[in-house]
Amino acid sequence: MCEGDDVRASSSGPEFIGEKQQLISDVFNINKTGDDVRASSSGPEFIGEKQQLISDVFNINKTGRQSGHTAGRSPSDHCSRNMTMKLVSVGLVLLALLFDRGMSHGSVLPMDCSDYHNRPSGVYPIYPVGSNSAVQVYCDMDSLGGRWTVFQRRMDGSVNFYRPWYDYKTGFGNAAGECWLGLDTLSHLTLRKNYELLVDMEDFDGNKVFARYSSFSVHSESYGFTLHVSGFTDGGAGDSLSYHNGQKFSTYDKDQDSSTVNCATYYTGGFWYNDCHRTNPNGVYRLQGNTDNGVIWSTWQGYSCSLKSISMKIRPV
Repeated sequence: MCEGDDVRASSSGPEFIGEKQQLISDVFNINKTGDDVRASSSGPEFIGEKQQLISDVFNINKTGRQSGHTAGRSPSDHCSRNMTMKLVSVGLVLLALLFDRGMSHGSVLPMDCSDYHNRPSGVYPIYPVGSNSAVQVYCDMDSLGGRWTVFQRRMDGSVNFYRPWYDYKTGFGNAAGECWLGLDTLSHLTLRKNYELLVDMEDFDGNKVFARYSSFSVHSESYGFTLHVSGFTDGGAGDSLSYHNGQKFSTYDKDQDSSTVNCATYYTGGFWYNDCHRTNPNGVYRLQGNTDNGVIWSTWQGYSCSLKSISMKIRPV
């Protein structure tokens, strides 16, 4: 038996391994799914807790030597170091296995709605830029295979969309109702993965159509949150969005459109206006009124018929 160790001879048996396995599991929340991880799981207390668990796994505060021995003088030191290295090796193997198991069970924080499986449509937290960036979004789990992250939705006129730049940059509204996710979040998401876009819409007669685009991204703020969209597939709505490809985002207090007028002011919204629009999903919500500044998708209902509902949503490809 090795002497001079803080580790007992029984420290390599099944009970010890099970203890370490449980500690490692606790470190990575292996038995939790990404759905169960709370948004508070990134604060100082959480980090301190994990540091202590990791310390317990590897006995970080143990020296593996009897306090009275000088390095290199006791034969037990060599044995102690060997035992410590074996334990660390076992710990690393368990760590790798458990982390892999955690990955396969969805313990990684969800970056978008595609990371949620077998869930109904509803509001869920996503973490587009790390564990301290919880954002509530509506996940459409029903349309065309589901797992769509909704970044824009109009349905009842309950939210004012005639907003300044800051609001469109950071997001506003209610994820369960009318909302705009925010250009910052949209940019973070679409610059890290390849996304497709689905635009669902309905008129006041109950007719429903969609437009789908195989590629969608929004550049960073330093590039004016420029829109990149292509690969149109018609679901009855026609293609009103390609006209806006390559345009920077504009609001009434930040005019970046290609027109001589301020399109956001003239059409009472915020969007990737060109000169000026063929779709105006963030315009004024109108109840079946003829208007040119309403919620418009011109290739379906023209420029004067405001829609009952429209939603824009993305999914990784």
